Amino acid sequence: MNKKYGNMYEWITHTHNDISGKCPYQCRYCYMLKQRWKHDPTLRLNDKALKANLGKDNTIFIGSSLDFCHPEIQTEWILKTLDHCNKYIENNLYILQTKNPGRFLEQDILNHPLMQNKEQVILCTTIETNRDTTKISKAPTPTKRAEAMMQLSQMGFRTMVTTEPILDFDLDEMVALLKSFNPEQVNVGCNSNPGIILPEPSKEKLVALIHELREFVPTVELKSNSKRILGDIENV
Repeated sequence: MNKKYGNMYEWITHTHNDISGKCPYQCRYCYMLKQRWKHDPTLRLNDKALKANLGKDNTIFIGSSLDFCHPEIQTEWILKTLDHCNKYIENNLYILQTKNPGRFLEQDILNHPLMQNKEQVILCTTIETNRDTTKISKAPTPTKRAEAMMQLSQMGFRTMVTTEPILDFDLDEMVALLKSFNPEQVNVGCNSNPGIILPEPSKEKLVALIHELREFVPTVELKSNSKRILGDIENV
């Protein structure tokens, strides 16, 4: 387990990865692409990480270095990751983030003991835009992600979404997509990879989205990298 670093989420305390290797989704903007997986790019269960003490009273982002719910990841590995988290359930909050939240609906995963501790698990996905035709990765489309998250929300799971990196969107459709799964928090962030140019919304459009989100989302977190589009985020 590592103490947080970088700007992925400023409010978490730690990141942890029981599964290692090169993420097959290959999102163009991913900061891990800079690492080029210099060591072993092979997808594998990390036995050393599975022995880590996750402590207590921590907010832990699970799977920060690759998407641990990609179809190529064995279900057994995901279950072992959940087993590990469940050993340290005392007062920890686990952020389980994936661009493939449909895997959470698989019965073995859905019925895992950790998933029954619904107050101590937040299921999170990334939705950069409502436009399914924006091809920046091999991940499921934003609509498919939202559909799975809606089912999970209806089952009583806590949900969260990050828009990072926010891409150009259609305001009404984007709001409807995010509202469909009742997120308790939306994290708004911008592309921080200077080597990649992405289609982004104007400041005016992004401000309008934030104001709409505040009508139904308890917490709208503006990440520090959103200043690049928004400017003074304290007064948005």
